[in-house]
Amino acid sequence: MLRAVARAALERGWHVHAIGAGLADLADHPGTGTVVDRTDARRTARLLRLLAGHDDGQARPGGLPAATGRRTLVVVDDVEAVRAALSALGNGAGGDVLADTLADSPVAFALAGSGPTVAGLAAHVGVRAVLASRDRHDDVSLGVPTGLAGQGGPPGRAVWLGPGEPVLCQVVLPDDDPGVPADAAAAEQPADAPVRLAAVPERVAGEALPQGAGAVVVGAGGDDAGPVALAPGGGVLVVGPPGSGRSTTLRLLARHAAAAGALRGVIARDGSVGDAVRAVAGARVTVVRRFTPADVTALLDEVAGTVPAAAGGERPVVVVDDLDQLAQLCVLEAERLAALCRDDVALVASSTTASAAMALRGPLAELRALRRGVVLAPAERGSADVFGHELAWLTDPGRPRAGRGVVVEGARLVPVQVARAP
Repeated sequence: MLRAVARAALERGWHVHAIGAGLADLADHPGTGTVVDRTDARRTARLLRLLAGHDDGQARPGGLPAATGRRTLVVVDDVEAVRAALSALGNGAGGDVLADTLADSPVAFALAGSGPTVAGLAAHVGVRAVLASRDRHDDVSLGVPTGLAGQGGPPGRAVWLGPGEPVLCQVVLPDDDPGVPADAAAAEQPADAPVRLAAVPERVAGEALPQGAGAVVVGAGGDDAGPVALAPGGGVLVVGPPGSGRSTTLRLLARHAAAAGALRGVIARDGSVGDAVRAVAGARVTVVRRFTPADVTALLDEVAGTVPAAAGGERPVVVVDDLDQLAQLCVLEAERLAALCRDDVALVASSTTASAAMALRGPLAELRALRRGVVLAPAERGSADVFGHELAWLTDPGRPRAGRGVVVEGARLVPVQVARAP
């Protein structure tokens, strides 16, 4: 039945978005926007909140009703399951997203559910079509008047409950190939196309992403699942719990700095970070593999002697893996590193989320103040405190995926899947 409603709306030139399983065939029509499975709670919430006027710190894409002027329909299959999936978002606030959009958005909705309360949304529902059965008690429990109860049987037989008298009806079969009305042809143009939110990819190969001398592309994501980059210059803080992909992200950033000729030194006990740099820069970049005051001091002396010279006028870059541990083991050297960052050196570093969120002084605090970096596993406690942004609406519920996070650059927030280093 939802498919029939959606096809009818498309034939009339409406934009249609679909939430739920079994609606993927609607995506082929130029008037169809986002088609998302109910299990993708983050993307579902993003669509609903955009339609309700919220952007959650992310850029607003084109194709929203206010920009296109087109009437818009959202079809939601198995509304109970959709609302249950949404409740895992926003610390439980996601359960109200659908109700808020129904109440506040000018968009039309068509919902399909299995219960008379429509997942607690009955107050927001106008006309209802109840698919009837031959069991009078079941029909009455779903809101069918006694006189029409039990008259079902053939697939699609329903009772129409609208402003007038209830009517027994037969649901039409949707046209498998709806025509495109003349005024819908403009929907194929970018200025008038409905918003289409793409899924953030599960895996991203570093070789598949464009890289240049400017911004460093760290992965793919955002509303279009395209390349996500950090602007060149300045420090970067990568945070996340163990196993979230911190070292992988740091390798990408270190390789880019080495290729640009700006990298001056690496402090990392994880050998993969130093090896990635050596593969690009050879022996011209000093790599320290032990967190000892003597080794760190020697590197800082070397870096201080080269400041401010760097390729292309960029600030010299120092990369530190596990900066929170370095700050504990080499206290004086960490303070000196913080002083260099305030003046001449761009620090690119990683830390656990908890340590970064609690840092009030030293190099970690200096990097936090820049509000520039990557928050991995953003559902981890303290993630919102690192850069002062609420990340709940950009977080995929469930088990964390290595490399899944949020790129933060000032007020700009972008969900991302970090690329595997080439």
